[in-house]
Amino acid sequence: MCVCKKYGIPIPGITGGFWEPARMTDVSLEPYCFVNLGGMTIDMGINKESGSRKKASSSEAVKVYTHYYIYPVLLMLDLFKDIICLERTEFDLFWVTELDPCEDDELSLLMHPEVLLFSNTISQSACAADCISASSGNLPIDSLFWCNGCQGTFYPMNGNINFHIGGVADALSATGKIIAKMHRIGLAHDTSGTTNESLCKRTIAPVIKKSQYRYQLINPDSSDTCYPIGSSTTKFEAEKEIPIVRENFGYLIWQKRHCCIF
Repeated sequence: MCVCKKYGIPIPGITGGFWEPARMTDVSLEPYCFVNLGGMTIDMGINKESGSRKKASSSEAVKVYTHYYIYPVLLMLDLFKDIICLERTEFDLFWVTELDPCEDDELSLLMHPEVLLFSNTISQSACAADCISASSGNLPIDSLFWCNGCQGTFYPMNGNINFHIGGVADALSATGKIIAKMHRIGLAHDTSGTTNESLCKRTIAPVIKKSQYRYQLINPDSSDTCYPIGSSTTKFEAEKEIPIVRENFGYLIWQKRHCCIF
């Protein structure tokens, strides 16, 4: 049982939870290419150079651009009426990294100086445990909040991917980075809390709670299912990337939502 105030009146309800498709990301080598909007290009008045993708054996960083959408599918389809369970927001192109000055590594360091704590062998090695946990059917390890599982770490929180394996994995790494960044700057919430307060209203979470997210590839092809953040992409990435014609990707982000159902 739970009790939430509605119009100032305490109303009892039942605790419930479900997975909600709530966010989307574009990851593109071309600036201002919005993959999930049909691949359209929008001129936003600031010129950017094209991104880069190196060979898998290269030690150079890969550069991609990421776009983060608020995508409340269940609300748009009007499947549920409960205000507590669904955030009352509209479809929105929320963040465009081409316009983010912190895409520069030096500025990113100034904004997120905690990266210095995780730039060592011990912190980096701990992410192997997160990768194994997320890829073996279990949840990612929330206490390793700097780890992006099999995609390395969330730092630097920009489009520079330091551990290049393939385009699908690079896009997933960038997706994890932008989600972690939204938490870091106070623009994302804990949607899977179990306290009465968190069941009744959204609470800002400055540290990402990885276990409340799952990802699903939707562009250029869809994966059959969704996977925990940090999980390996080897289960579905075959034949998804073709040089020149299929190098941009889109992901649908699912959020675990706990709420008080009236």
